[in-house]
Amino acid sequence: RLPIYETAIQDVTESVIQDGYFHVPFDKWNLPLDIMASCITRLRLNDITPEWCFVYDEFWILTTRIHSYIESLLGKNYYKLPDMWAWYIDPTKLERGWQPHRDRGPGNTFENGYPKSLSVWIPLTDATVENGCMYVVPHQFALQRHLPQEVKVP
Repeated sequence: RLPIYETAIQDVTESVIQDGYFHVPFDKWNLPLDIMASCITRLRLNDITPEWCFVYDEFWILTTRIHSYIESLLGKNYYKLPDMWAWYIDPTKLERGWQPHRDRGPGNTFENGYPKSLSVWIPLTDATVENGCMYVVPHQFALQRHLPQEVKVP
C-alpha cells in the first residue's frame, strides 16, 4: 500500500459524513499527470474514445492511490466496480459535464452517515464548476430526490 500523503483518513471520513464528499491532493502521487492528460487529448484528436487510456498502467494506478481512503469508508472487503471512464472536456468548445445530481440516489448512506458506495472523480487537469465532469452535491441534499431551485450551475 502506498502512504497517505497529506489528507488524514479521519479528515476524509469526517468530510464524507458531514458533506458527502472528500477531496485529496494528488500532486505528490509520482504519476505523470500532464502526460496522462496529453494522452487523452491525443486520443480525442485522433477520433479515438478517451476510455482507451486504460490500456496504460498509469491510469489504473490512480485507483490504487486512493485505496486507503475508500477502504476507511467502505470497509476492507469493498468491491471495485469495473465502471471506469475517461472524458475529454474541450476547453475551446466551452464543454462541461453533467448537471448536479447524486449517484445512487438518496438511499446511498447508512444511518451513521457512512456511504454505501462512492463515485470517484480524478481530474488530470485543472477543473472548475464551469469545465468539470462532476458537480458535487453536498450531503445535506442527500435525502432530496432533486436539488432545490436555488442551486444553479453556471
